[in-house]
Amino acid sequence: MTDEENQNFQTELALKALSMAVDMAMHQKFPVLYSNFNMTDKQIVMKIISMETGIKLKKIKEGSLTSQDYRYIVNCCEKIYEIPFSILDFDDNIEKVEQIKEIIKKISEENKIKIMFIDYEEKKKEFIKKIIDGTYVPIVAISNKGDAFKF
Repeated sequence: MTDEENQNFQTELALKALSMAVDMAMHQKFPVLYSNFNMTDKQIVMKIISMETGIKLKKIKEGSLTSQDYRYIVNCCEKIYEIPFSILDFDDNIEKVEQIKEIIKKISEENKIKIMFIDYEEKKKEFIKKIIDGTYVPIVAISNKGDAFKF
């Protein structure tokens, strides 16, 4: 597999995980916690808006939108605000496993989270396993190399 093919595969996998998480929250009203080690919460929301509206992410980032696009985005944002979907933005300052577990526990209790999705870099696999160990919410973890595991 070439580097470009590998990058495309990783992007598709990440989008499928995000799509699954959004579908569970938006269409099935299933409380979801989502985290991605490579994206901020703002980037995640922009991807969701792009997925749900069909407006290309590049167009949203550049702001080259039509009035119809704005209406679609506003409607989508209203939907997103209403769904049981929480985002955990892993701050680079948070490196302690127990601290992350406490944050997950707090968010899960406050929002009645039923499942968590974590999209992570392969190099953080052992770190993710430590986070998952002892966490009482079911977690689907997907790496940028295509590995996936559920706890």
